[in-house]
Amino acid sequence: MIERRKARSSNPCEAAGLFLKQIAQDARLHRVVLASQEGLLIAGSSDPGVDAQLAALAPLAESGPEHVDPAMAWKITMGRPIQTWPVQVRGRPFLLAGLGQPTDLRRDVHVGLDRILAPRVLAAQVDPVLN
Repeated sequence: MIERRKARSSNPCEAAGLFLKQIAQDARLHRVVLASQEGLLIAGSSDPGVDAQLAALAPLAESGPEHVDPAMAWKITMGRPIQTWPVQVRGRPFLLAGLGQPTDLRRDVHVGLDRILAPRVLAAQVDPVLN
């Protein structure tokens, strides 16, 4: 069996970042971030500082280009278009934001993020023999 994932992490935030990096490559986007509805960075595909800035722009971009200050956006995007997609992760609303030409995002992104960001269950809670 050929392993499709080359980079792994047991840290959920790092794993989500690696997943988003692959999503960015697949969609030919410069970067992709998972942001809260308030614009806080949850996970990003590249530099944390720039990813945090993109996450902060995500809710504004989602509500329409007229809500984004062009001068501020230029410093973050370097002229690349911002795209946003609403996603549900662990039953909560978030935004994916990407930089690059308009593209369709894989429909299963939320499934991967759900799996990666699922709470870890201790083995003792799962196996009654260990209790």
